[in-house]
Amino acid sequence: MSEEPTNILQNVILKWTSVLFFVFMVIIVSIYSADALLDIPGIDSNDYPGAVAIAYVTFAASLALMLVLLLNFTLGPIEFNGLGFSFKGASGPVVLWVLCFLAIIAGLSVIYRSVEGV
Repeated sequence: MSEEPTNILQNVILKWTSVLFFVFMVIIVSIYSADALLDIPGIDSNDYPGAVAIAYVTFAASLALMLVLLLNFTLGPIEFNGLGFSFKGASGPVVLWVLCFLAIIAGLSVIYRSVEGV
């Protein structure tokens, strides 16, 4: 069975929207990172410390979405077994997104603590 044209169009719109959002988040995170490393005048991330956290969490969410969409696009439906559970259908991408998101957040947390010296 082939997909309906509206489903294909929705998938294309979703994928390109997520790609554009990811590029936007890379730019925002790069600006905050450059400020932390280079102390750029006019951009002071210390004025809004919550903005950095929001930017990094949003970046992690969009990166996890990009990974799931990329795997779904290249390999087809995502199904996997682990820890006695079987994830098929819609639960596969959701569980994979949560795992990717948590792994990225954990990595960013380790990097942030090593940079800040906490």
